[in-house]
Amino acid sequence: MGRSFFYLILSVVLISLLSGLFSCKRESDVYFAELDELVRNSKPYEQVFQRRLDSLKCQYRLCRSDSLKFRIAEGIFDMYRNFRIDSALVFADSIRALSKGMSDYYVNRAEMHYADALNKFGRHDEAIRVLDNIERTDSVRVDNYFYYLYHTALSSLMSNISNEEERKKYNMMLEAYNDTSLIISHQNSEEKLSNRAWLLAKQGNRKEALSILLDYYKSKEESGEVHSGNMASVEFQIANLYLLEKDTVLGIEYLKRASISDLKKSKRVYMSLWRLAEVLYQKGDVDRSYLYVNRSLRDVSEGKARYRMYDVVKYMPIISESYEQSEDIADIGKFVFMTAIVLIALIMALAYLLVRRRNSALAAMHKQLNARNADLMRLAGELKESNQIKVKYMALLFNICSDIIPDNEAFKKNMLRKLSVRKLAEMEKMLEKSDENKDFKKLIQEFDTIFLSIFPNFVSDFNNLLRPEERIVLKHDKLLTPELRIYALIRLGITENAQIAEFLHYSIQTVYNYRQKMRNKALVKGKSLSAQMQKILGGV
Repeated sequence: MGRSFFYLILSVVLISLLSGLFSCKRESDVYFAELDELVRNSKPYEQVFQRRLDSLKCQYRLCRSDSLKFRIAEGIFDMYRNFRIDSALVFADSIRALSKGMSDYYVNRAEMHYADALNKFGRHDEAIRVLDNIERTDSVRVDNYFYYLYHTALSSLMSNISNEEERKKYNMMLEAYNDTSLIISHQNSEEKLSNRAWLLAKQGNRKEALSILLDYYKSKEESGEVHSGNMASVEFQIANLYLLEKDTVLGIEYLKRASISDLKKSKRVYMSLWRLAEVLYQKGDVDRSYLYVNRSLRDVSEGKARYRMYDVVKYMPIISESYEQSEDIADIGKFVFMTAIVLIALIMALAYLLVRRRNSALAAMHKQLNARNADLMRLAGELKESNQIKVKYMALLFNICSDIIPDNEAFKKNMLRKLSVRKLAEMEKMLEKSDENKDFKKLIQEFDTIFLSIFPNFVSDFNNLLRPEERIVLKHDKLLTPELRIYALIRLGITENAQIAEFLHYSIQTVYNYRQKMRNKALVKGKSLSAQMQKILGGV
C-alpha cells in the first residue's frame, strides 16, 4: 500500500509541475475574458443589431411623413456607417433622393451623410469636395456633424501626404475646424470635451487632456452610461493618450474597454481592436494579438472599409510569422508535455494495478469474513432457537411431572392401604379406572401450546407449502392436527418415523401414511416437504 501511495503522490507532483511549466502567461482579468469571448462569438449582439435594423427599415417603408421618414433614414444610415460601408453609401444616396423637394436643412444633412459614407469608403478627396459644395446656411454653421466630417476627412487625407507644406496647410484647417467645433458645442458635451482634449494633446498638454476625459468618463461610469457601449470613442481617445504617455498598462485597459464597446454595438469599422492587437504584439502576447488581428481583418473585410484595410493588413504578416514561431515552440512543448503525460499514465497504471491487486485480496478477505459472520449469525439464531425450545420444553416437563408425581403418590398410598387390608377386589377396580390416555392428551395439548408460542406462524407457513384447496384449517377445540404435529416434530429436528411414532403413540406405518398424504398435497411436487419445513423460521 505504501508503494502505491508513493506512485500517486509522484504523479500529482509531476502534473503540478507540468501545469506550471506549460500554462499560458496571459492576463486573467474580466475585461480580457469578456473580450476574448466577444471576439470568438458576438452573434447574440449581431442578432440584436439586425432586429433593430429590420425594425427601422420596416418603419421607413411604412412612414408617409417626409420629415419623419428622413429622421428614420438617418437612424438606418447611422447603423450602417460603422457596420457595412457599401450599404451606408447606397442608403446615403437614398437619403439624397428623399431630400429633394425638402428644405435646405434636409438637403444639407443628406449631403453630409453622403460625404460621411465616401470618407468611410476611403474616398477622402470626394468627401471633402462634397463638404465644400454644401451651402453654409445658419443650420450648417452650428452643426457639429459638419465640422466632425471635415476633421475626420482631413485627418485621413493627411496620413497619406508626405509633403510638409501640404501637411501644414491641412493641419491649420484641422485646427480651424476644431476651434469652430469648440465654440458651437454645448458646454460639457462629449464633442466639446473631446475636441478640447485633442487640442490640448496637440499642444503637448496630454495630462490635462487625460484629466478632462477621465473626469467625463467617470461621471458617465457612475450614471451607468459606460455599460451602454456608447463610450467607445472616448475610451479609444483615453487609451491613445495613455500610450503616448508610455503607460502601456492603462493604455491596454482602455483599448479593451473600447473594443468591447465596439463589438457589443456590432461595429465592423473601428480602430480599437486592431490597435490593441498591435500593442499586445509589442508586449509579446502573440496568441491574443493573432486572434484580435484576425477578427479585425474579418470585420474590415465584411464592413467594406477599404481605407482601414491597410492599417490592419500591414501588421498581419509580422503577427502571423510570430504566431507560427510560437506555434512551433508550442509543438515542442506539447511533445514534452505528452511524453510526460505518458510517463505519468504508466506510473498511475502501475499504481492502479498494485491498488487493484491489494483491493482484490481485501475483497476476498471481506467476502470470507462476511460468510463467517453469516454462519455465526445463523448458528447464533439456531442456538437461540434451541435454547428457547429447551427452556420451554423443560418447563413443560416440570409442569407435567409436578402434576403426575402427586397423583402417582396418592394412588400408591391408596393402593398400599388396600393391600394392607387385603382389599384386592377394590384394588382391581382402581387399576381398571386409571386413565393413561388422559395424561397423554394433556401432554399433547401442552406440546401444541408451547410449540405454537415458539413458532406462531407455523400453520400459515406450512399451508404456503400446500396447494390452496389442500390447506389445513384448525378446529377451535384442537391446536394441531396429527399431520401438523408430525411436521412440528420434524421442525424440532425429530425426523425419524420411529421416533415420531414413539412420541405420538402411533405406529410407524401411520406416521409414514400421514407424511405421504402431505407430500401428495404439496404445492411443489418432487421436493422434500421436510427439507422445505426446515426453512420455516416461525417466531424465532
